[in-house]
Amino acid sequence: MSLARWLTLEDVLAAARAIAAGPETDLRASAREIVARAAVARVWRRTRRAAHPRYGDGSLTGASGRAPSHDGASLCRFLHSVAALCLELAATEEAAGRSGGAGGSAAGAGGEAGGETFEAPGLGDDG
Repeated sequence: MSLARWLTLEDVLAAARAIAAGPETDLRASAREIVARAAVARVWRRTRRAAHPRYGDGSLTGASGRAPSHDGASLCRFLHSVAALCLELAATEEAAGRSGGAGGSAAGAGGEAGGETFEAPGLGDDG
């Protein structure tokens, strides 16, 4: 079982905030990568689960009712976009913390991230 299976999105955001607040080190870069990978795993699992006819409402399935197929390139685009989002969230939280507006920013990020809908460029475009 992977660590990502036990993480919530709130866990990932909290880790991203803690990492962003720390000094720039190799450890920080490694931790950012770990947070990004954990978030990617969680979002990908949610996407696949929502597309599964037994668990989801079928909103991510095509007219055939099957989950969309993905080639390697679209999967890579998806993973990169989620990793970039995680790093952007960490940077936003860091900037908000420096300006003294951490509470409002955290509430905004939590509100958006709390939903189950994620925009993933390239998903379903390949047929």
